[in-house]
Amino acid sequence: MIATSDKSNIPNNLPFGPTDNVYLQGNFAPILTEEFHGNLEVEGEIPEELNGAVLIRVGPNAAYKPLDMKYHHWIDGAGMINAFYIKDGKVDYRNRFVDTFKMKHERKANKALFGGSRSLSKTTWVGWKLLGINLLNLVVLEFRKLIGKGPTDDLFFKIAPSMNDSNTNILLQNGYVLSFEEIGKPYLIKLDTLETIGEFTYHGELLRNNSAHPLTDPFNQYSYTNSYCPIPPYMKYYEITPDARISYEIDMDVPYPAMVHGFALSEKYYVHFHFPAVYKREYLGTHQPIRWEPENNDSFIGILKRHDPHAKTKWYKIPTTWVFHNMNAYDDGDKVQMFVAKFPRIPMFGLDTENPSPPFTEQPNSQFAQWTLDLITGEFTEKIINPNLVEFPLMDPRFLTRKQKHGWYTSLVDDVQKYGLWNTVCHYDFENDREESYYAGKDFYVGEALFTPKYEDSPEGVGYIMCVRYNLMENRSDMIILDAQNVAAGPIATIKVPRRIEYDFHGSIIRSWDIKNS
Repeated sequence: MIATSDKSNIPNNLPFGPTDNVYLQGNFAPILTEEFHGNLEVEGEIPEELNGAVLIRVGPNAAYKPLDMKYHHWIDGAGMINAFYIKDGKVDYRNRFVDTFKMKHERKANKALFGGSRSLSKTTWVGWKLLGINLLNLVVLEFRKLIGKGPTDDLFFKIAPSMNDSNTNILLQNGYVLSFEEIGKPYLIKLDTLETIGEFTYHGELLRNNSAHPLTDPFNQYSYTNSYCPIPPYMKYYEITPDARISYEIDMDVPYPAMVHGFALSEKYYVHFHFPAVYKREYLGTHQPIRWEPENNDSFIGILKRHDPHAKTKWYKIPTTWVFHNMNAYDDGDKVQMFVAKFPRIPMFGLDTENPSPPFTEQPNSQFAQWTLDLITGEFTEKIINPNLVEFPLMDPRFLTRKQKHGWYTSLVDDVQKYGLWNTVCHYDFENDREESYYAGKDFYVGEALFTPKYEDSPEGVGYIMCVRYNLMENRSDMIILDAQNVAAGPIATIKVPRRIEYDFHGSIIRSWDIKNS
């Protein structure tokens, strides 16, 4: 249900029939078709510098009717990739499902076989069999749940492929186009056709799941990721070489098992966010696999020295908070500066088990904040930069780990739009402490805004913002291009898609100079 000033105009996008679950309604509702649309209509003029650029995004999209409609969550559903290809002033669009283990088998059966994040126990007998789990295993599983022990370690890793929809992020890492989710391994994607090549394991060296938000240091091309799990070790940290091999891994001594969506990098440190979204074995298979438990677990920032296979994490306690996404971190003498979209608690998780998943914007308000952590004294300070509902902070990725001059994020500035997502793209000029914004309008919603430089060697922040905009009244989506340092002027070009694109999560802009093995 997407609210506007006139609810009579809400489009009916309910492919699986009527439901009270907002994550199956409106523009959250899945798109069931894979399509190609060439030479899309363009309003304005596409900058010639963007010739060869590809905007590629991924998000959750239930391909089949969920086994539990009530508890279907936004994070559930097969990964759907949406891509825009710019060439010679023209734009083509293509979408395609990520062909995961789960998707392969459900496509063959032509129905859902596996339960979602809040309804894992709804997995069908065929689904359990595909995972190599027989009736005896299920009896053991249920018994362990009754006594509070949860699944066995072996059983968790059998279940993991059925939970991996590869629906959270897609980006170019170390020369490979990879689609990510936090529960499983990434999938290698062919950029031009969006075909799924298969699981990507960093040349066979990744044995468990990894983060949906790996980061690459642009100054040395080393990448970093982590892996959280409800069984020991609860957290692993990985350093990845420029040729996509795992240089080393560290079993982190974390305070408790938790969901960890993102982290930050500075020039010297891996910056770990460990907040009380608790993820225990005994919670698996329940309606609350992730539980917000600040009364028993403190919030921490962990600092781990980079390029050191023997490094130990130093923990710093901070006030209770939650962060999905951060813009950047950089070293400032004995301090680390961090820029985050922070919530007072985790939204969408830790919910009352008798209620379906509520809309995102009925959750606690997020704010864009600067955090300063003194590594000597442990002193932690916070400065609020934008108090509105803010998400998806980003910067020019060519300068990640260094003090940034420019940053961007999306925001919600119209409280009439209670059930949509964001409607505003903001540019923050750190040198002049000034914000400007592009407001899409009362009946428009924007997704994550992504930056790409004008040229490979352009000064920091000189370039373009690209994002997907949903037109509620036309029930259709556009891709818009903004001047990165003049977003208030509105779109330079608007690329019209003949249908809507469901709300997705993350993506990237891939330029011709980036492409190697893709």
